[in-house]
Amino acid sequence: MTIPTQAPELTVTTSATQTDAQLIIQLAQLSTSMRVDHGVALLHKHHKQGNAGLSYEAFQAAYPDGDADGTAILNVLAWNETVGTLVKQGLLDRGLVLDWLWVAGAWDRCRAIALGQREEMGVPGIWENFEALAASQT
Repeated sequence: MTIPTQAPELTVTTSATQTDAQLIIQLAQLSTSMRVDHGVALLHKHHKQGNAGLSYEAFQAAYPDGDADGTAILNVLAWNETVGTLVKQGLLDRGLVLDWLWVAGAWDRCRAIALGQREEMGVPGIWENFEALAASQT
């Protein structure tokens, strides 16, 4: 089965650099060492089980502090925040990142956890670069 793209055409931009490409490779390696893929898989599983996904309260109940799976989920937030920060600071091309990653989907799957932490910690800026990057993709 082929899933057609919604884009009428694909174009090549010239704003990304060789340095951006090298940083993308390093970020991919970092995501592997942080087990981001495992965290994404867990978030996806929860998203499929309930339309709203994993609430912050359900996350806390299912994954106590120090739990390896909970850490992998939190690493999805941390890794995407790193990518968002690099984009925000102009160190990584936004177009390249948005062509590479489905940031909006990742944010959608862990939004409740991020917003729950933001409220609990009383830190309005936590995860803001991840959220902003995701908003730019929609």
